[in-house]
Amino acid sequence: MAAFSNIPGSTATAVFGNVAINGGGPALIQLPGTEVDMIGIGREISLFPNPARDVVTVHFSELQFGGVNNTSSKLEFGGTIRLRNELGQLLEERQLDGPAERLEWNVSHLRPGLYLMEVIEEGQAPQVLRFVKAE
Repeated sequence: MAAFSNIPGSTATAVFGNVAINGGGPALIQLPGTEVDMIGIGREISLFPNPARDVVTVHFSELQFGGVNNTSSKLEFGGTIRLRNELGQLLEERQLDGPAERLEWNVSHLRPGLYLMEVIEEGQAPQVLRFVKAE
C-alpha cells in the first residue's frame, strides 16, 4: 500500500482500514488479537466567503463520533493550517494550539487567483479547501 500527494513537496498521509491479506506464507510475528472499531470520527471544516477579497474565515464544526447525535464540545484542535497557491507552493502556515471554532485569515495581500487551505489535524486525514481570491 502507498500514499501519494498531489501537492509538490508535501508529505502524504493515508489511513487504511479493514485491510485483509489473502495467501502468502506463515506470519513472521504473531500479534495478539485486538480489535479496534474505527467508526466515523470527523469534523466538518468550511471556508467562506468564496470568492474572497480581504478575509477568509475557516470554520470548524464539533467533532463527530459516528452517530448523528454523538458530538463533543469544541475540543482542542491542535493542528496546522497551510495556505498554498494553485501550484501547491506553501505561502503561509499557522499552528492552532488551543480550542478553535473559527479562524480568520487576511488574504488582501494575495494576487487574484485560486488558493488552497490545507487543514492538518492530528489523527485525521488532511482536508484541502479551495477558494478564489477576487480583485
